[in-house]
Amino acid sequence: MVVYRFIAVICMIVQWFVILIFGSRNEGLSNFIKGYLEYAVYVTPYVYFMTDRRPEVMPKTVKIYEKEEVS
Repeated sequence: MVVYRFIAVICMIVQWFVILIFGSRNEGLSNFIKGYLEYAVYVTPYVYFMTDRRPEVMPKTVKIYEKEEVS
């Protein structure tokens, strides 16, 4: 989890520069960061003894990144 967080923070910094320069997010970076955030939210209650329910290896996917559809 620590390594995953470290890589996600680097991706967040790179994503910030991508947004600053190009004016839109990179989908690959966004998906990686989203994956980390989903996993962190999914595992945190078990890690901090808030529940006895053990998390599965992979969390359920949630849609965060949305594409604009051009008509």
